Amino acid sequence: MAEGITAISVRGYRSLAVECMVEVHPLTILTGPNGSGKSSIMEPLMMMKQTLEASFDPGPLQIFGPNIRSSRQEFSRQDQFLFRRCHAGSFTVRLEYGFGASTLEETFAFRPGIQDITIEKAVYTDMGEVTTLCKDMTHDHLASFMPRWQEENRRILEDNLGRPVQWTVARERCFLLPKAVSGSQGEDQHFSFSLPSEPFDLALRRLIHVPALRGREDRPRRAVLSDQFFPGNAEAQAALARVMAEAAGRGARIIVETHSGSLIDGVRALVAGGMLATEMTRLCHFKKMGDGTSKVISSSP
Repeated sequence: MAEGITAISVRGYRSLAVECMVEVHPLTILTGPNGSGKSSIMEPLMMMKQTLEASFDPGPLQIFGPNIRSSRQEFSRQDQFLFRRCHAGSFTVRLEYGFGASTLEETFAFRPGIQDITIEKAVYTDMGEVTTLCKDMTHDHLASFMPRWQEENRRILEDNLGRPVQWTVARERCFLLPKAVSGSQGEDQHFSFSLPSEPFDLALRRLIHVPALRGREDRPRRAVLSDQFFPGNAEAQAALARVMAEAAGRGARIIVETHSGSLIDGVRALVAGGMLATEMTRLCHFKKMGDGTSKVISSSP
């Protein structure tokens, strides 16, 4: 259960003005009224996922794709993208891998008048070792904190190539990464000795997200698996709960957005009957506060 993404935190995105965190178990259920933040905590993650899975490099975040269908026009104003009273012009996503053994915290910015999203900063933590990357870091700054073995590899590469090799920060899809760069005949060659993003890359690709399980499909911008495919009765919802529990038992990691009390009751029945272990499930209830922010209350089903 320790493999894969084990927690998601988002701050500054839509209704999530303050940091909201969801623990990711093999079967995680997000519930709560419309506008309470269920989709807001998943959308940045889904944009990262479809950015990685695109057949081309769509930039730091692909905002229109198979997992989330937000248009560029929808994000044409900053107050549609960020929390409306947020003045930082950015939002932050934090992922935990293996119950905190490794973490990645990235800050994405959407500036007024600039259509493209940018990655302002990435902070990687691995077994207590912290690496902070910003897009404008110099070689000397990076060399001052790069692991000794990586700096030794850079010097060996420099000797083998017979020309200078400099540290730089490069973007690969939705990640900022340290790269060793050497110019030759007007072209830069990039070299990587280690990719701190690798566990997050693999985990994002494996994640299954089932959004907006409800009785109607009225959000064409989202990829929706609707209750219209499953008759709206308790028996059908219980059957759907069994399907998801079986998938979780085979190693899938499933996050479900739902308004269906019958589906939640079906999961609770499986837990009570010993067919789904309590530690494999998490129920996260989103609540919209009076000031427009969101709050998450997590519990076992």
